[in-house]
Amino acid sequence: MVLSDLHSIISVPLPFEQYRTIQFFDASLGDFLVYHSRSGENVCLDPGISHRRIATQILKEIESNSSNILNFSTFFLT
Repeated sequence: MVLSDLHSIISVPLPFEQYRTIQFFDASLGDFLVYHSRSGENVCLDPGISHRRIATQILKEIESNSSNILNFSTFFLT
């Protein structure tokens, strides 16, 4: 929903399209977002840091819901 207004510059997969990724219609937009030299401090998205944050959050969720791990796994894998 957050990205829906950007449909003219990116393609966002629907929730059931679990193997698709966000696609940029212009390659320079992707470069702009991941290179600090192009986007500056406030816009740059470091993929390594972003992936680490996502993984950390998932692990925290698994740890806090250890009694309900099957439901958690099903949520992320379906």
